[in-house]
Amino acid sequence: MGLDVERAGGQVLTGYRADTIIMENGRAVGVSGVTYSGTPFSIRASRAVMLATGGFGANYEMLERHNRHWAGFTGVATSNLPSATGDGHVMGARAGANLIDMEWIQMVSGMGSIMEGSAITNLVLVNSNGERFIAEDERRDRISGAVISQPGAFAWGIQDGHSIDLLLNDSVVFGGAHGRSIREMATTNMNSANPTMFIADTIQELAALIGVPYATLQAQINAFNAAATGAASDPMGRQVFQYPINRPPFLANWARAVIHHTMGGVEINENAEVLSVAGAVIPGLYAAGEVVGGVHGSNRLGANAVPEILIFGRIAGRSMAR
Repeated sequence: MGLDVERAGGQVLTGYRADTIIMENGRAVGVSGVTYSGTPFSIRASRAVMLATGGFGANYEMLERHNRHWAGFTGVATSNLPSATGDGHVMGARAGANLIDMEWIQMVSGMGSIMEGSAITNLVLVNSNGERFIAEDERRDRISGAVISQPGAFAWGIQDGHSIDLLLNDSVVFGGAHGRSIREMATTNMNSANPTMFIADTIQELAALIGVPYATLQAQINAFNAAATGAASDPMGRQVFQYPINRPPFLANWARAVIHHTMGGVEINENAEVLSVAGAVIPGLYAAGEVVGGVHGSNRLGANAVPEILIFGRIAGRSMAR
């Protein structure tokens, strides 16, 4: 992206941290801040200023200040980069932008190693007692809330050989496979100081590895399998199935809820122009991406952040060029 900007005659500056949108006569005309070496800088825009600074999923003070729906985030990790600190939200608000939906903070139940993607249809979540506690096809926010409420605020994601086939065929392998088999990955992880992934040839062996009662875990999987094959309804009310969990090897991944996406941010209109608290356009100020609020409502659907970035980024660029 940087090369494309430079080829178009633009300049990419690294080591600069903007903290203020320069406003003149109610219009955004540039940014100012300090370089990493401590040198103040001020840059004027040729046409307009665009905020594309991401969310605030790594800013715990801001998360707690706007949180209205979770018990709290003490000890909760984030899947975001450390740079997701909401700088654009603060800059925008100081320039008069209206912040909306700031209380909607999304968490997801992230796995310790690889279990994501297409294999969600064959995933069973159990707690430290080996018991299922929610329908695994539920919304992200409900699953995350359920995981947090379990003993130790974690769960085990149980899958089997069907999932391995899906993961390898779809190339949906997380955790840096680099050509290694899942058995090799799991074995290496099991021998690490803090293992989060276990593999076994039987459910009984897997239960022993993760420290849950075998009889309980087997009963939960039996009930899941009956629902997956249409022999019975699922005790958790789950509707989405693909295969029963009955093909060795069997896998367990440690899972916890992590802060994943912040739905709140500056309000924009259809031209990606930032709106003030009074609902008026702030001339010269545009925004796109996770710094924008009001796009996803209370719970972003998976993968929708990507089209949001592309669509509103393009709209903002065209609007600025005009």
